[in-house]
Amino acid sequence: MKKIILMLAIFLGLLAIKPVFAEEVINDFHADFSLNQNGTVRVVETINYDFGTSERHGIFRYIPYSYQADRGNYKLRLSNISVIGPGNLTKFSQSRAGGMLKLKIGDENRTVSGRQRFIVSYTVGRAINFFNNQDEFYWNVTGNGWPMAINSASAKIQLPTNLDLAQLKTACYAGAFGSRTSCDNILFPDLVEIQSGSRISQVEFRQNNLAAGEGISIVVAWPKGLVSEPSKITKLLYTIGDNYIIVLPFAVLLLMFYFWYTRGRDPIGRGTIITQYGAPDGLTPAEIGTIIDEEADNLDISAELIHLAVDGYLKINRIKEKGLVFESEDYQFEKLKDQSGLANDFDRYLITAIFKGRDQVKLSELKKTIYKDLAKIKEMIYLATVQKGYFKGNSGKTKTFFLLLGGVFFVIGFNLVESLGMIQFLSFAVSGVITGVIGWYMPARTLKGVMVRDQILGFKKYLQVAEKDRLEFHNAPEKNPTDFEKLLPYAMCLKVEKQWAGQFADVYKDQYNSWYGSYNYTNFSAAILIDDLQNFASKSTATLGASAAGHKSGFGAGGGFGGGGGGSW
Repeated sequence: MKKIILMLAIFLGLLAIKPVFAEEVINDFHADFSLNQNGTVRVVETINYDFGTSERHGIFRYIPYSYQADRGNYKLRLSNISVIGPGNLTKFSQSRAGGMLKLKIGDENRTVSGRQRFIVSYTVGRAINFFNNQDEFYWNVTGNGWPMAINSASAKIQLPTNLDLAQLKTACYAGAFGSRTSCDNILFPDLVEIQSGSRISQVEFRQNNLAAGEGISIVVAWPKGLVSEPSKITKLLYTIGDNYIIVLPFAVLLLMFYFWYTRGRDPIGRGTIITQYGAPDGLTPAEIGTIIDEEADNLDISAELIHLAVDGYLKINRIKEKGLVFESEDYQFEKLKDQSGLANDFDRYLITAIFKGRDQVKLSELKKTIYKDLAKIKEMIYLATVQKGYFKGNSGKTKTFFLLLGGVFFVIGFNLVESLGMIQFLSFAVSGVITGVIGWYMPARTLKGVMVRDQILGFKKYLQVAEKDRLEFHNAPEKNPTDFEKLLPYAMCLKVEKQWAGQFADVYKDQYNSWYGSYNYTNFSAAILIDDLQNFASKSTATLGASAAGHKSGFGAGGGFGGGGGGSW
């Protein structure tokens, strides 16, 4: 696309000064291509240019070297550039811009007119397309950027060795850019008839009467092995050289690792986990869940609700709702006492957000309202962990920042994939993944936070220990229903509630409590309560999270090079 736009710009710019070229014409444009066994191509362009009566200094020639392939940028390697102008003049200048090599041929101190000959020679690397079953040279010989007619255009290709004519595939297209109109002639000047068939080493293409903006493109394909194909490592190095954006993920990885190493690492704790028989520092389940995984999630808030119920602030009832055809289950919250006595802002706000002045509310009724308060509740939990000295900063905001930054990389890559290619997209996409993944671990605890995290792990160890191992603990408290209920919300946020219930299989029976009720209790046990609360946690978590509504061949399989154009100056 960049190539087409640049060529159109050149052509339209030249048309704007069309009177300058009114008398000018290219009588003959001939190009000789020598295919070398090492994969390079030596190009010699002979341009018989008629200036008419105009006095000009010489000509310029545009040669594209940068192309946009399906997978990214693809650049030819142009070298050994030489020029011979009128009177064996070899003076020229070269510059590169917009993927084009511009050769300015002539002398600003002298002028020429009438018919003059210019010979432009250069070597091209990476101009051969290598496919699975054949190799191919596909080249726009004249380019479509000349603002004058070309009376005759021709090209001759010299192969590295003789081939059977049947092994060779050829094509030639004439006309405007992208034309599939066949050229006038395809010739084989050194055709030799032998007993086993015809052998050749040269192919010639000819076309007459090209209008301004028209040109010819040639295609020659041969069996693999005629020229050397670059190794995979060489191709990779070429691709990296053409697409510096490939280094972006590595740069992002190094930068993100530096940020993590200098700002995201936790201090070193004591290194040993000591069993704890209660929540350290008087922390609530939501705070413990946030400190342990650096995230205040919906499960933590569900566990916090159960914690508030156990403490007597509300009751949770599992109820059955009758519908027109089927029955459904729901949960009903009943407010038991005022929340003003709670120590934490997020607990007071959580009860306020649920009831909003009511004494009873169903979980299903919260689906379209509670999400508006959920972000604020989480923010208050994060703030509490910072104010109490467990984190250096708001871990939620830190994670969100890096996730958004990773998303920005994705958006940039997605917008570039159409205009530049898959390599650019993947470079930005991988950079986005690296940013998001490392950024997720960027929140850093303080030394106090590390110490309390170790205490939480010791608390978790106590909650999940098997009964046979419980005797190994020193001074472990006696099991009783009150302790089971008190620590149950912590077991839920630490995801060890089934292990905790297993310790009370013989103790917590027929224990109807004031904070939880269910329509379907016929038998009651710790395991049944856990199953019920897991169902509640699953539904409440969902409710809390709810909200309102390459190369293209000349034969149909690879890409052509060459092209450009020129004019006089």
